Amino acid sequence: MLSHQTFAKSQLAALLRNPITLSLLAYTAIVFILIVATLGLYTWSGHDQLFPVIRIYELCKLWRVNGPFHAPWQADWAFGYGYPFYTFYAPLGYYAGALSHFILGLDYGPATKFSFYASLYLSGLLMYALVYVIGQREQWPRLAWWALGAATVFALTRYHLTDVFVRNALAECWAWPTLVGVFLGAEIARRQAWLGGLLVALMQCGLMLSHNVIALYGTIAIGCYVVLTTSNLRWPVTVMAGGALGAAMAAFFWLPALVLVK
Repeated sequence: MLSHQTFAKSQLAALLRNPITLSLLAYTAIVFILIVATLGLYTWSGHDQLFPVIRIYELCKLWRVNGPFHAPWQADWAFGYGYPFYTFYAPLGYYAGALSHFILGLDYGPATKFSFYASLYLSGLLMYALVYVIGQREQWPRLAWWALGAATVFALTRYHLTDVFVRNALAECWAWPTLVGVFLGAEIARRQAWLGGLLVALMQCGLMLSHNVIALYGTIAIGCYVVLTTSNLRWPVTVMAGGALGAAMAAFFWLPALVLVK
């Protein structure tokens, strides 16, 4: 019994000395310090007022009746006449909030906060992974700390924090982690085609469900990045296939929007 405890303590000590563990704990602490002042609030109001909470409430009400599927029509909007809100407005951030309500049991205000927090934390975490994958390939020294720096700068960049705490733009907040996720998937696909291609597909789908303009510019950016840094034909084909799959996965949202935009 004593030997098992000694082994466990030595493993824990080794884990805590690992630069990856330390840097990720530091990143988590930075984000926690950033949001700690808002933890006691039911939610906060910004340029979008309290509408993110109302939208999550309405989505949850529809999911209780129809199941957790896409709900393009919001029945209670426009004085009860209804409005096709999620036909034209990106739903990903509201999906995250509604899922946290049902899975974690959070009330609508805390569920909205959770969606904001998750988008903020994941944006830096995925940037950490992107820098680590690139740095590992290029054999950068002190890689974990460079990744921490990139994650912190990206998560705390002024426009991102403005989206969270000032503009209250829940949908757009989810464009930042998914955009980085597409680049991460592309980098992974250089060596692991299937894994990277699937990640590109998942993140491209999320990007298209988060913000249409950032999805457009982000797709152009990833295309230019792949063309400018490719060394063989297989890699850009893998990324293109992943992006096409992701666009197909999100077609339930963007295709009706294009058809009905007139």
